[in-house]
Amino acid sequence: MPRVAVFGLGQFGTTLAEALVQQGAEVLAFDTNPERVEAVKEHVSMAVQLDSTDERALRAVGLEQVQTAIVTMGSNIEANILTTALLKQLGVPRVFARATTATQERILRAIGANKIINVEREMGEAIATTLAIGEVHRFFTLATGHSIVEIDVPEKLVGQTVEQAQLRQRHNVNIVAIKKRRPDVDERGRRALREEISMVPKPSDKLEEGDLLVLAGENDDIQALLRG
Repeated sequence: MPRVAVFGLGQFGTTLAEALVQQGAEVLAFDTNPERVEAVKEHVSMAVQLDSTDERALRAVGLEQVQTAIVTMGSNIEANILTTALLKQLGVPRVFARATTATQERILRAIGANKIINVEREMGEAIATTLAIGEVHRFFTLATGHSIVEIDVPEKLVGQTVEQAQLRQRHNVNIVAIKKRRPDVDERGRRALREEISMVPKPSDKLEEGDLLVLAGENDDIQALLRG
């Protein structure tokens, strides 16, 4: 189980910490604000009120087993930069840091951040992709004009097999995976949907109403499929 430290529990940091827990990570969460720490402590492995710009405080919480640290303080760039620098100095293998401007990004790269998170830019790209392609649940940009997207099975394909749909031949789009959503009951007895995913779809697999398709291709080709 990966151990991840999240520094900064604003809306983005809190959402990130909870999502990491859902993905199976052991999350250590830190913030200077005691109310934010209190709000997240039931959802993570450890939540501590901490000034992450204080090297002694960082050493005291024991980051030796942390594989990845994520610094999310977008509004306090001084704390963001100093925290990132200290984490690299303490030997954390991977440090991801949030930047809101190109200047911040250059500084964070210069002090050794392994990856830069630019939420504003990524959200802008997400909105642009949605507008360019159509309604997508999730997307990942492969290169300019090329994406992996998750969409509802188009109505015209419901009832067809993968072979019959011929998405590669007709639309120049590849099916990466198919997600089936089955009615289920959760641990509290509530109705829910259970996802079953086929990572290697067979030609005989049937596309059903409610399925999700994960497709890879050029944005224009995916858009043509959705609008066709």
